[in-house]
Amino acid sequence: MHAIRAIYIDDEPALLEVTKVFLEMEGDIEILALDSGRKALPLILRGGFDVIVSDYQMPEMSGLDLLKALKNAGNDVPFILFTGKGREEVAMEAINNGADFYIQKGGNPSVQFQELKNAIFKLAQKRAAEMALREREEKLRLLTDNMTDVVFEIDPKGIVKYVCPSVKAVIGYDPASLIGKNAMVWVHPEDREMVRQQFLKMASGEHRDKAKILCRFKTTDDTYLWLETIGKAIYSKDGSSMGYVLSSRDVTSRMEAEAARLDSERRYQNIIDNANDEFLIVDTKGKVLEANKVASRLLGYSHEELIGMDI
Repeated sequence: MHAIRAIYIDDEPALLEVTKVFLEMEGDIEILALDSGRKALPLILRGGFDVIVSDYQMPEMSGLDLLKALKNAGNDVPFILFTGKGREEVAMEAINNGADFYIQKGGNPSVQFQELKNAIFKLAQKRAAEMALREREEKLRLLTDNMTDVVFEIDPKGIVKYVCPSVKAVIGYDPASLIGKNAMVWVHPEDREMVRQQFLKMASGEHRDKAKILCRFKTTDDTYLWLETIGKAIYSKDGSSMGYVLSSRDVTSRMEAEAARLDSERRYQNIIDNANDEFLIVDTKGKVLEANKVASRLLGYSHEELIGMDI
């Protein structure tokens, strides 16, 4: 783990030096010590610090003025006000303006510096966790915003709890318009019972891994597209059902192409079957691939016997 980078601002040279020495003693904190808030402001805004520690009463720019300037600039680095005794009202004003912590100067130096060090560690770790969470959320947002699949989360009763933004591009709905509604409403009436049975199998554990569901889904213009959905049941720690996570892909083009192929094959087969002449399809090695009824009758073999026969 890298050392925590903190900046400490105080116009008392002796305190500035001894605080820096104590905090850097174990090598887990690096301190940039400055005697002026005005000098510190551009450096902090440039970035690179995990925690800010500042005295209150300083010439040119007080610790409170520094805090306000940072917050106005949108800076979110944790801020500790290191103030003198009898300045509780200043500390409370700092907290109200966005400071994360305050420590009163005075008393036992070892105790005081240890308290400051603990506060620095706590705030730095908290910020690191928050930044990591934001980074994960941003990656997830980029993923869900740009993916071509649609991810749903629905509860055990089929109510939509979450749907990713790609639903707008794929199906036409604004995500918010689906939340809180039963997903079965948009499933084609002829497909609903099949879909319901698939969900029951997921909930019962019959589909131990994942279930694949192919159904028609209503779009915003009242037409239907084909969705191929991979679904998985999710459970709480006590084993009770929490609902389902679904990833759906538009396969309408594939389904239409398959339907067109089957229709072409049927029309082709009808032409062969209704031809008045003997009709055989043979490969380059003389093996029968297809034969019509006339060929079967003339050759004295059934259709099944002819297919694969060498002639």
